[in-house]
Amino acid sequence: MSKYYLVAKSKTSDKFEIVKIKGNEIYSDESDMLERCFNLERIDLFTSRFKTEESLKGYLKANGRVNLDDYDLFIVSRNGQKIKFLNCLYNFGTRVELLRSIMKDSDQNKLTANSKTVSSLLDDFIKNMFTMDNYYNFVVYGFTDIYKKFIDYVKARNVSLNELLGAKYKDGRWAMTSYNLHRSIIDSYQTYNRHYKDRDMFTSVANSQRKDRLNRESIIPELLVQTDKDYVDGQISLFDLPVEEETKVEEKAVTTVTSKSIKKVASKVSHDDMLVEVMTYLDKFPRGMFIGDDLHFNERIFPGFDVSGLNKISVRLKRAVNGYTVNKYHLDRAYEYGCSTRELSEDLAADKKDILRLLESDSILSKFYNFCHLYDKIKEEYESKVKGDNKVYGKREDN
Repeated sequence: MSKYYLVAKSKTSDKFEIVKIKGNEIYSDESDMLERCFNLERIDLFTSRFKTEESLKGYLKANGRVNLDDYDLFIVSRNGQKIKFLNCLYNFGTRVELLRSIMKDSDQNKLTANSKTVSSLLDDFIKNMFTMDNYYNFVVYGFTDIYKKFIDYVKARNVSLNELLGAKYKDGRWAMTSYNLHRSIIDSYQTYNRHYKDRDMFTSVANSQRKDRLNRESIIPELLVQTDKDYVDGQISLFDLPVEEETKVEEKAVTTVTSKSIKKVASKVSHDDMLVEVMTYLDKFPRGMFIGDDLHFNERIFPGFDVSGLNKISVRLKRAVNGYTVNKYHLDRAYEYGCSTRELSEDLAADKKDILRLLESDSILSKFYNFCHLYDKIKEEYESKVKGDNKVYGKREDN
């Protein structure tokens, strides 16, 4: 059984706590002993008792479970040396009640391919994909953790709703018994509901997800310590040692990273060498980094930095890179969950061929080479700035 942990992390430093839960807070007839890890269904059963994150925080505070003031809650699991993050699920409506029933069945190994509850949940998702353009785009553009294989079943627009509803029974009815698929659908509703009224929904979602990712990934080294099978609760970690105080340097509102020196270097590199180098960058890019009708680089990826220089590649190449990053994300998730990867691998290979075809042009390749190096430079300076800010804020919190 995979082990999952509920984690509370400070918003202003790298301090975090693994939240302990009692068995009888999940099922009333279980033990009142505090435990630090469960399967995913049990943590979901606990968090989905609460309508919002704030109400769960209130409960945790009242019961002395968390000693942080301003923090985020999320779920962590570990596979070898890889840490995976998941959003907590809250009870925001009837759809979550459907999932709570599925959680219990899955936890007790009673989930079957004929479940009427699962059928209702998947039908609801398919109908939303069929009737809601914004939600459809939100899912297809890769802003969710829903398996791409299942999205491909239901994203066609030239077939009837009845035909799409039958997609849940494809390939041996795997979708009917995949708890990770079911929870990812509810998580997508939760995220969509939080952002659909925003003026630029997709920018808002991308910015929020990137902020969460950076905040969470900063504690991966210590998470690897505290989720190790030999870890003893309460042991002293190297990460507990005090950090020397640093002086925060006053910065300009917008930091500009020049691309002039990069262009000079590009002019001295051969076509083949440039091509080999830029292809290594594809796996470094965040999914869907170009947004809007004109596919502008999402300036909120590096807030406070001038990213205008990252808009100088063609729209066709931007679209191809976006497609690659979305498919790469879903392929990585498929590997994590042990799902079939053949179709995703084929899609990714096709995306790579499209990009290579575009890069046959010396002009397009040269601009993309400049883009990659400028992206790397801005990313390095941005992460250095964030790391410096976190150290300063963390030190203040200790005082």
